[in-house]
Amino acid sequence: MLKIIKNPTFKTSVRVFVPVDNGQTEQTFTVEFRALTRSEAASFDAVSAEGADEFLRRIVVGWEGAVDSDGDAFEYSAANLDTLIDIPFVRQALTTAYFSATSGVKAAKRGN
Repeated sequence: MLKIIKNPTFKTSVRVFVPVDNGQTEQTFTVEFRALTRSEAASFDAVSAEGADEFLRRIVVGWEGAVDSDGDAFEYSAANLDTLIDIPFVRQALTTAYFSATSGVKAAKRGN
């Protein structure tokens, strides 16, 4: 049975590839996203930086498992979200995780 939920949200693990000397290191945190309808998503100008920022502000509704450089919890807030959006590799990771989760295609298992 398909259950239709107005304004659905979901949590998923987000893999962030952080630049380090001679490569990258993978870090993860859990993000709660709001699933947009097709018409809502189409209302954003995803080509412009401003439109992409607004899109991320609309879909990211929370997170857990993020810390600051001192190891203190980096809690969800509008200001902290803007901080994450401003970091290119975090921005990319958020976008990739959202579209992977909402594509309607179950991810293939590695090794198959």
